[in-house]
Amino acid sequence: MPTAVQDADWLGTLGAVNPSTLQWDTTLKPVLNNLSIRQACAMGINRSTYFKIIDGSVGGVADGLYRSTSPFYDNPGYPAYNPTKAKALVDAYKTANNLTSVGFVIDILSDDSTAQQAYAFFEQQLAAIGITTTPRPLVQSTLINNVIYGEYDCATWNQFGGVDPSINYVWFLSQSATAAPTAGGLGLTTLPAGTNFAGAVNFAHQGDPVVEDAMLAALAAQPGSPVEIRSWRTVNSQFAQQIPYLWLDRLVNAWAARSNVENWAVATAADGTTRTFQPDQDTARWDQIWLS
Repeated sequence: MPTAVQDADWLGTLGAVNPSTLQWDTTLKPVLNNLSIRQACAMGINRSTYFKIIDGSVGGVADGLYRSTSPFYDNPGYPAYNPTKAKALVDAYKTANNLTSVGFVIDILSDDSTAQQAYAFFEQQLAAIGITTTPRPLVQSTLINNVIYGEYDCATWNQFGGVDPSINYVWFLSQSATAAPTAGGLGLTTLPAGTNFAGAVNFAHQGDPVVEDAMLAALAAQPGSPVEIRSWRTVNSQFAQQIPYLWLDRLVNAWAARSNVENWAVATAADGTTRTFQPDQDTARWDQIWLS
């Protein structure tokens, strides 16, 4: 592959959403690429209050991929609510970059009252720590496409409800940019060693070798083994450190079926219980379900 093409891949899509036009602008600096700003956002949003006000206390407060009762759960160390420390991080970012303001655009679903309420909550919470936000209401298909192509700053999103962590692999996949294709890499030899590129549906566009190596170790391990459990916990703790996702809550979905609906709850989960593997993660495989 020519060096120019490799360099273009490395640079990726530059820019951010222009808060005035709500269009992608390649001349803007992406604020949320900075870890300290992501940390500030995590510490500036009171998830317990969000759970009570927006969720009506239905579901649960999230600090990562797994609920606390999961065998894969271990406190990942996701930043606790601390608006004072969050504001200090924002102020330090402003000073270091000679800025008088910091802000970004949040994509939300249009014509959705809950999305509007949630955005109003984010706006108030982040304003208190010195971050200005702008809403970009979009129809669902446009919101999803923008996330896939990476032309967004921040987007509201529900995902990662797999009954087994391995179902989430595709969403977090990344590959070594420099390793040879025979070793599972992309062979982009001019890039810095250790560079990882995110997979096509890795919506946070996080190329993280720590996450990738931990997932591969988990997939290769015996189900329920200490290696599998430790590896999936590593994924969760790495997310808490790098904050590609601002965790909020655990969404509750309810599915019901009559007793004559077959092939509905037929799979064994990692904890040994019988679970419904489909519908899973908002995907219903109706062609695999029938009436007896």
